[in-house]
Amino acid sequence: MKKFRDLIILDEMNLVLACDSAGGIGEKPCDEVFASIEMVSYYAAFVPIAEALCARSVPMVLVDTLCNEREPYGEKIMRGIKKAMSEAGMSDENAFTGSSEENFLTKMTGIGVTVLGRGHDIRKAQKGDRVYAIGAALVGEELIKHRDKAMSMSDYIYLKEQNYIHDIVPVGSKGAAHEIAEIEAHSGLRARIVNHDFDYHKSGGPSAICLVTMNEDDFNKLNLKKDANLLAFME
Repeated sequence: MKKFRDLIILDEMNLVLACDSAGGIGEKPCDEVFASIEMVSYYAAFVPIAEALCARSVPMVLVDTLCNEREPYGEKIMRGIKKAMSEAGMSDENAFTGSSEENFLTKMTGIGVTVLGRGHDIRKAQKGDRVYAIGAALVGEELIKHRDKAMSMSDYIYLKEQNYIHDIVPVGSKGAAHEIAEIEAHSGLRARIVNHDFDYHKSGGPSAICLVTMNEDDFNKLNLKKDANLLAFME
């Protein structure tokens, strides 16, 4: 058993575990941010599924742990989660289980999601690779307004299937600078930044943007309708 970035890798069982949570955002009276709960729960599931895909794992099972009642609020939460599962090909009814809060009245949204994936193929940057950012760092209202610019489930599935791509790293709340440091640590190489206009510290939102490493000659093979920015050279 080992940890890799935010994942737990169970080598002996060839399994990957990923998780995410969301709280204080939704349709409950004490939520700090009001937003469609189906969209909130969709992205709560989207993030760990995307993380599993980036490890080239096949998402198999999803567990939700809801801090809210099942009826009616939890049903809305589960609709968003199941939409993400459907997009990822997790269509088996037995692939989904979870729990909800039925003992106490809740006034704030709380969602936890864990994803179990089968298999993994974790690659690392090679000397001479380029680091590209694909998608857009979108948070909150930005994501609602510009969702078409964000990485989608089909985008992550596409990247997973491209053999010329080495790292696939979704950008989290610590921003691209943190993820580049992770790429450096994993590869033992140094990333020389060449794009000084990019915001390396902005949160990536719910995996709305990701970093990939590849040989420069392979870049034109990418067939995604998303912005792609060259950030660094691996040396």
